[in-house]
Amino acid sequence: MVEIKIPTAAAVVLLTQRMQYELGVRQSIGQIDPDTNLKNLGYDELKEIAETSAFDVIALLPADILAEENNLANIVYRAMKSLGIVFEQENFLYYSEEKAKRLLEPLTRIFSTIDEKNSYLVN
Repeated sequence: MVEIKIPTAAAVVLLTQRMQYELGVRQSIGQIDPDTNLKNLGYDELKEIAETSAFDVIALLPADILAEENNLANIVYRAMKSLGIVFEQENFLYYSEEKAKRLLEPLTRIFSTIDEKNSYLVN
């Protein structure tokens, strides 16, 4: 198992930076009003941006980390819960580790399949 050690505060900083980027993308295509900021969004929209951002940040990690068992779901879970305090959205406090696992499942599945298919290269 690959254990990634990152303080929750650092994970929240990475996540909120990516959320700012995602908000900008949505504003540029007219999906969200250009005058809106993250603190003005409702929980559902903010959660969608947060989950998209978390997925993006994790997808940018090296493939060998994603191919092995890791603690990324726990990191995402802790960061999401912390967003409840950052954005004053109590609903984030109820975000579960199971939701984080489901969010990352497509990446986990893809990279474990790639790893299995290429296992013969090591032999």
